[in-house]
Amino acid sequence: MYLVENITPKRIIEIVESYYLGKKAVDICNELSIDRKTLDKWLEDFGHLANEFLKLRSENHRLREMYASLTATNLTLYQEIEDFNTKRVFR
Repeated sequence: MYLVENITPKRIIEIVESYYLGKKAVDICNELSIDRKTLDKWLEDFGHLANEFLKLRSENHRLREMYASLTATNLTLYQEIEDFNTKRVFR
């Protein structure tokens, strides 16, 4: 059981994110022993932050995948250049 006063803003944002990711409001309220009005207030007060964090995480994931792909491409091209230069030297 949580006391609403003891829940940090960070934890509230995590709770709101879980709601946006599909967790049912009833389950959240039961788990935290809060009423629906409290959850609605958190959604109103922290919803924009939680939504922004979700967008940033998604963008971060996309950029990490792009970086990994570009790194692999760069290594492949570097190896091709090395192979080409090695073949030219020994002709």
